[in-house]
Formats: sequence, C-alpha cells, structure tokens
Amino acid sequence: MRVLFLSRRLLTTLLLCAVFLTLFFALLPSLSERFVVQPADTTLVTRVESKEKLVALTFDDGPDPVSTREILPLLARYQVKATFFLVGYRVRQHPDLAAEIARQGHQIENHSMTHPPLNGLRQQDVESQIKTAAFHIQEATGHRTRYFRPPDGEISPAVEEAARRTGHKLVGYSLTAATIPYRGILPPGKQWTDIIPPGSIIRLRDREDCREETLRCLHFLLEVLTREGYRFMTIDQLIAAGEEEAKKKQ
Repeated sequence: MRVLFLSRRLLTTLLLCAVFLTLFFALLPSLSERFVVQPADTTLVTRVESKEKLVALTFDDGPDPVSTREILPLLARYQVKATFFLVGYRVRQHPDLAAEIARQGHQIENHSMTHPPLNGLRQQDVESQIKTAAFHIQEATGHRTRYFRPPDGEISPAVEEAARRTGHKLVGYSLTAATIPYRGILPPGKQWTDIIPPGSIIRLRDREDCREETLRCLHFLLEVLTREGYRFMTIDQLIAAGEEEAKKKQ
C-alpha cells in the first residue's frame, strides 16, 4: 500500500510538472517579445536638416548634485526641455536627482556606465557599458534609454555594433560651449544662424568642474536664441521634426 501511495504522489507531481511546462512554453513567445531588443540604426546623428530655427540642448556626464541643481531651474525659467545623457554610476549615486530630471519632463538617455574611453574596448565591453547604464537609468527614472552618446564622441566599429545590438541609436553633437561665442560677440558679417545653424545639437557638460562655463553658456543660449526666434527641442522632437521635413521634400 505504501508503494502504491508513493507512486500516486509521484504521478501527481509529474502531472503538475507537465502542466507547468506546457504553460511556460505557451507563454515563452510573449515573454521573449517583451524583452527582445530590436537592432538599431547605427548612423551617428550630429545635427538635423531644418529650415526652421530648431536646436536641441543636451547635457552630458550627469547627474551632478551641484551643477544639475542649477541647470534645472534655469531651463524651467525659460520653459525649455532638454536631453540629459546620464552616466550609470552617477545615476546609481544620485537616483533621486536622475528621477527629478525625468519628472521635470526632460529626455533621459545613455552615456555609458563608467564613462571610459571606448576606443580599443571590445564590442562585448562596450555593450556591457550601455546595458548596465540602461538598467540603472530605468531603475531610477522609469525610462528605457533609446539613444547612446559615446563618451567624448568616440566612435569605432565596436561602438557601432554594441549600440546596434542593444537597440540604441547613436547621437553626437555639432556644437559645444568651446565653439559658441557665448560672450555675445559675433564675427563681422555673421548672423546667429551662421554660428548656430538650424537643426544643431548643442552639447554642454553637467558636472561640477565644468559648472561655471556651462551655466554662462546656457544663460546666453537661452536668452539670445529665444530672442532670435529659435525653438528648443529634445533629441526625440528634433529628429522627428527633421524626418517630417524630409518627407515633405519627397
């Protein structure tokens, strides 16, 4: 009788396992679809063709407990939304600040986990940098990153492949604080559209050691470009506007 009892218990266990495995494999396609990453276009976007005075303000290297807290109120004063390319380990250190950037409606994107020089790194190592940063950014802000800006704009086949495999589009920049005459003195015979062409992507640094230059340049850009009729956009908005303009030409 005892042998028969054990056999029945074993049979029940096997039946339950069979049911579980059936359900698991039935759900497997939907689960894989949920977590699959579609390879992305690896074309590096540095500016967008536009006839309108559109620009994207972007900030690298944050979040920073000093500079970020001064950048955000300034953007809010002008009602401007920007794009912040965040570094994973800094997000891990300051998750509440990363969440505050997102809460104020700014676009959050990926600037690697530890901000290493990427040239010479293996594709797997670059991919790990992107994935780990994406994880911490999503944990802190609830946003899944879709764009990757390599530290210092370093592009290589390994970077392109890592971005493609992680489903990130590559975004660079066309102007920096060093290339903008933010003291307000234009070269003779030049207009602001010559210096900051429509469709420009402007890169500023969001970290304490660059705070003074960033804030001076940001003050200038917000005041002068607003006066000159420019519109500030996030990377998403700028790329969408460029694509829409391209469709109209077809």
